[in-house]
Amino acid sequence: MSEKKYKILVVAEHEDEGRWTSIDHLLDSFKNYWKTYESFAEVEFLDQITYPFIKEDLLRSIDKTHIVFLRLSVKETMYLQSVRSTVNSNAICVAYTEESPSIGFFNYKTLGLDKILRSDDVLVAQNMRDVDLIQNLTNLEARYIPCQSPLQPRSEIRPREVKNFCYIGRYTNQKNIHTLFWAISLVAKEMRMANAKLYLWGMQDNYGSPNMAIPSGPYLEQLYQISIDMGVADLIEFREFCFSKEELYEEVISVSPLMISPSLHSDEDFGFTVLECLSQGIPCLISNWGGYHQFIEDFKGSVFSIPVYKSEFGPFLFVTHMAEKMRELLGRSFEVPFHWSKKYETYELVDLESKNLRGMFKFSELALKIHRNAFISPQVRAGERQWPHHGIIYKGYNDPLSLEIFSYYGAERYLGEDDFSYQEKTSLVLAPWCYKSGDEIVSDDYHRGQFRIKVESGEFEIRTYQGELYTLAKTSLQRLLSVGALGLLDTSN
Repeated sequence: MSEKKYKILVVAEHEDEGRWTSIDHLLDSFKNYWKTYESFAEVEFLDQITYPFIKEDLLRSIDKTHIVFLRLSVKETMYLQSVRSTVNSNAICVAYTEESPSIGFFNYKTLGLDKILRSDDVLVAQNMRDVDLIQNLTNLEARYIPCQSPLQPRSEIRPREVKNFCYIGRYTNQKNIHTLFWAISLVAKEMRMANAKLYLWGMQDNYGSPNMAIPSGPYLEQLYQISIDMGVADLIEFREFCFSKEELYEEVISVSPLMISPSLHSDEDFGFTVLECLSQGIPCLISNWGGYHQFIEDFKGSVFSIPVYKSEFGPFLFVTHMAEKMRELLGRSFEVPFHWSKKYETYELVDLESKNLRGMFKFSELALKIHRNAFISPQVRAGERQWPHHGIIYKGYNDPLSLEIFSYYGAERYLGEDDFSYQEKTSLVLAPWCYKSGDEIVSDDYHRGQFRIKVESGEFEIRTYQGELYTLAKTSLQRLLSVGALGLLDTSN
């Protein structure tokens, strides 16, 4: 039997502290992918790195052609440095990037990876938008390798009517659930006629937007309050989260929902919940953002998108577009195909032939600007988070560098007049987190933080959920629309 050409060492250590549950699913998916290489390569798995490193672990790397890191954190970085400096391994490093592209690889800089990685190493992303970012931030080759769902696809195929809406995931401001609640208020009449509800299964986290210098605040309490303020608390039901995926989705399927995820998370690099829902025959309405874009491209007819717009205060979803899609899809029947796009089932094996470049790893000028802009936050120094490479990367959602990065993530253009229709019987409603103060509209957006818009009086009526009525000039109306502070409600029926 001839010797196999490739000899791959997969460093597959899990670290539970401070990680989301989806990280474990991702790591399992990555590990399963590399097991498929066993048909033509020698594949060895290192499931735990002991530090200080033991001799046997370092010697594993001597004859390897590739060393795959399913994640690169402190311990993995030290291991890579040791095998390259102590053992003199020439193996190509193949590293999964997780959230690194969206923060300009600041973590790679703080970990010292710019002194360890080489130009013939390979970075792996779970979506093509991160691939584009990698290529604009580094001189390394980027590869797209999708993930597998931890759930087995359901074997039965039958049409399912959308009778309700649901959200599954963390209760955090970056997931933009408050805009979903706002959209519920715009389709409340149709939901009551259809006896429909929004069901939520999730867990609260308190991280907020740490890379954006924005704390979390009492987000769940804020969600409860705006549902009351908008008069839609009867249409929203919080369910207890179930850690058994099988039991969770049995409960979800029982309400026959459309799963909605309006996420604007600053590192939404994949989205396991979307893939899980599709595997269970549940159609999805998601923001055209980050890794979500991959589902929109690959699952046409089962996944529907909400466009993301850019503004001087950061990305946003136009609530009217979300409400229109919800109105359109409620009551429709779907037969979500269980034969997914082939690349989500059987991966085409990637040829990782050594390029023998052996050059230096380099950051682009954009990445270097982000590094100069960032700093380690006091919370990180105090050890409140388990990711020591994190800090405040951007100075808020109005930071020009964050706006540039987010243009790769989906916030490519501004909302214009061609993107909506304002008729005589259209009611203009101010976002429930906005209020008027003097000649300004103040937005206490739970995701983007506070910002202010100067307005002028005019002939256009704008109402609030508190029953107030303002008359503003058209230029002020357009300004508020352009930053996501206004919604349009058709009152013709």
